[in-house]
Amino acid sequence: METNAAGGSKAGAAKTGDGVEDYSEVMSDPTFLRSVLENLPGVDPSSETVQNAMGSLLQQQEGDKGKEKEKKKEEEKKK
Repeated sequence: METNAAGGSKAGAAKTGDGVEDYSEVMSDPTFLRSVLENLPGVDPSSETVQNAMGSLLQQQEGDKGKEKEKKKEEEKKK
């Protein structure tokens, strides 16, 4: 993984219009999150608490995607 001079990761980051790095896509990747959790000392990625947190994140992301689709459909109807 490549890091920048400030010590931040460049992997998977996308620049927004204002030059700020957007990590939302990489942070929504369950495989990436699991690999991060596996490397944290004292964190058991297979624990019930971690599994529940991961499940909550995935459900939230699915809900957000559904809202975005509905918004796009409404905007297309207005055209």
